Amino acid sequence: MDMEWNSKIDVEIALEILGQDVSSLIPNFVEEQLAKLFTMLIGVEDLVIKGTLQIAMRPLLYRVPIVQAIQVGFTEMPEFDFSPSVHGGPLGNALGALLPSVKSWLKSTVNEAIWMPYVLPEHYFYPLEENAPDLQRPLGVLHCRVIEAKNIPRMDTFGHADTFVEVYLRHAQRDTTKIVSGKHPTWKNEVFVMPVHSKQHQSLKFALWDYDAFSPNDEIGRCEIAIKDIPEGQAQDLWLDVYNESEEEQKAAKTGEKGLKLSKGQRALRAMATPFTSHPIKGTQLHVKLLWRTWTDEETEFIKHAIRNGVRKTVMSREAQPFDSGFKEMLLSGVVHVTVQQCKGLDVHGLLFRPSVKTVVRVADLEPQETPPFKVSRRGRADLSNALVQVHVPGDVAGHDDVMVRIDLQEVGFLSGNDIAGSFMVSLRELMRRKCLSGERQLREITESEFKNAGRSGGDGGGGGGSDSRGSGGRHRGGSSRESCGEVKKRGCARFEIRWVGTFT
Repeated sequence: MDMEWNSKIDVEIALEILGQDVSSLIPNFVEEQLAKLFTMLIGVEDLVIKGTLQIAMRPLLYRVPIVQAIQVGFTEMPEFDFSPSVHGGPLGNALGALLPSVKSWLKSTVNEAIWMPYVLPEHYFYPLEENAPDLQRPLGVLHCRVIEAKNIPRMDTFGHADTFVEVYLRHAQRDTTKIVSGKHPTWKNEVFVMPVHSKQHQSLKFALWDYDAFSPNDEIGRCEIAIKDIPEGQAQDLWLDVYNESEEEQKAAKTGEKGLKLSKGQRALRAMATPFTSHPIKGTQLHVKLLWRTWTDEETEFIKHAIRNGVRKTVMSREAQPFDSGFKEMLLSGVVHVTVQQCKGLDVHGLLFRPSVKTVVRVADLEPQETPPFKVSRRGRADLSNALVQVHVPGDVAGHDDVMVRIDLQEVGFLSGNDIAGSFMVSLRELMRRKCLSGERQLREITESEFKNAGRSGGDGGGGGGSDSRGSGGRHRGGSSRESCGEVKKRGCARFEIRWVGTFT
C-alpha cells in the first residue's frame, strides 16, 4: 500500500551547536555563555513523507477474530524531506550557513530513530488476542567478512581516524568491528553471520565511524548493498563506495535544491566553515566478502519448531544434535540493548570543568560498547535517556548460564584517569528469559573476580567491576577494592532498561 503525507505545519527547533568535544575543554561559566550564543532556532516546513506499507495478518485462525495479530512495516526506508530555515538566535543568519549540515543531521536522526525501526523485517506489532506471538521466520543466512577500507579521511586535527565499522541487516541487531587506526585500515577475522528475513526488502548496511574517547564518535560515511543484488550461493568479493549524506546536502545548497537557499554571505560563511563542519570523502571504499544461502528444509522446520517452543530449550534438546554447532549458535545469538536513563548521586567532581560520564557495557569477555559522554550536574545527576548501547552476543556466549551483563558509569576527562564512578550488573540468562529488565539499581564498586564469578554463584549482579572501555583501562574511584558484598560503598543510583533481542525474535 502506497502512502504519502504532506504537512504545512511549521515546527520550530532550538538547536545548541556547541559541540561536546568543545564544551568539555572550557570552564563552566564560559560554557554557559557560549551555549546561549551558539543556539539557533530552526524552522521546519513543507514536510513530505512517502513510502510503501506492507500489512500482514498472521497467524490465521478458524474462529473470530480470524487472525491473532497484525504486522505493519515499510517495504523500504520512506522518502522524508523538508525545507529548513533560520528563525533566529544570537548569531542568526551567520549560523544559517550551517543549514546543509543541520538538515543532514536532522534527516539522519529521524531516519534512525523513527523510520528504521519500522522498515521490514522490523515492524509495528498489534495483537488482536492476548499472548499472540510475534512470529518471523527467516529465509536464509548471510555471511559477511569485513576486510579493509581505503582513503579514510582525516577526521580530527591531529592523527588519522580510529575507524570501526558497524554492520547490520536489522535496526535492532547490530555488530561492530574492532578499532583500527590509519588511512587504510585492515581488519582480521571480522566475520558476521546474520539471518535474512526478506530477500526483496533487506539491505546489508555498513556505517564507518571514527572513535573518540572524550566526545561522540564521528560518522565517516555509509554504504550498503541490497540482498536481492547478491547472487545466492555465490561468494562475492566487493569494494563498496562510501558516501556521506551531509556532502549531498552541501551540494544541494549551491543550487538551491531541496529547499536550501543560502544568500551570498551565507555561502561565503559556509565555505569558511567547511573545514570544521565536514570531512570530504574522496575515493573512500570498503572491501567486504559476502555469501548468502537459503535454509534447507530440515533447517526451516527446526527453526519453526524453535520459535514455537522456545529457542534455548529447543537448541539444548536432543532434536538439535543433527545440526552443526554454527547453526545452533546463530539460533542462540542476540543483542543486548542497554539504556541507562538517569543517574543520581554520582561522586564525580570538576574544578573549572563540569565532569562527564559515559555508559560502558560489557558482556563476558566481548568487546565493550559505550555511549558518548554526558555532562554531570553539580549534584551528581546525569540524564542519558537518549543513549542506547547495543552489544551483540554470539551463541557460544549466550548458551552459558553464568554470563553477566555489566554496566559501568565511567568518568570521562583528561584528568579523570577513566575512573569508574559506579557499576551494577544483571544475569544474561535472566535477561533472556524475561526479555526486559528495568528499574533502579544502586551503583557500587565490585571487583573483577566478582564480575567473573557472579553468575556461577547464582547472584543477580548487584554491582559491577572496572572496565576496559575500547581497550583503555578503567579503575574504580577510591583505591581499595576489598569491600565485601555486605560492606558495599554506595555510589549513587541508576534508572535503566535492558532488553534482549534474539536473532530469531
